[in-house]
Amino acid sequence: MEINKKFKIWEACADDKMRPTLNYIHFKDAHAYASDAHILVKIPIKELLGLTAGEDYIPEALEGHCISGNIWKKLAAQKAAQKGMMELYLPTEEGGAPSFRVHDEEGQDIIFHFAKKGMYTPPYYEGVLKRSTTAEAVTMIGLSEKMLSKLCQALGDTDVKMDFNGPLNAVLVFPKYYDELTNAYGMIMPRML
Repeated sequence: MEINKKFKIWEACADDKMRPTLNYIHFKDAHAYASDAHILVKIPIKELLGLTAGEDYIPEALEGHCISGNIWKKLAAQKAAQKGMMELYLPTEEGGAPSFRVHDEEGQDIIFHFAKKGMYTPPYYEGVLKRSTTAEAVTMIGLSEKMLSKLCQALGDTDVKMDFNGPLNAVLVFPKYYDELTNAYGMIMPRML
């Protein structure tokens, strides 16, 4: 397993003391979710971690756990993690949290801990990511350039397609070569102009 450098998922996390759950990357249904309440990304764990056939157990092992976006950023910066020199350690006791151990070039282990399961309840991400079933004309919508740029960085793509679901609904954002079964996607909230 190795961190896929393409995805900068921490860019979608908040740095918010009032809503600490938004500071975390949440793992659910074989996907990693991150949101700062303005943008949201959904990335398959298999792509995020470059999993191989023998590592199929990992999405299930991470189910319900979360890790700080800041910790993930530090993990992703480790050259060893980008080269596959890392392991997932699962908790041995009930209620424990998994951790990633990276073996750096000097032979030292660096440990990156997840939060304990249930410590932070993730928002209902799938409810926000649903596509509208009604065709409503959108004549004008405002988007934050800064938020859209952060979302594109998190998705690892500068060219995106957008699905507008009405002037007050979230805009779904897809990488240019989106494949519904495997690719990551996100959303951005419109702004009042």
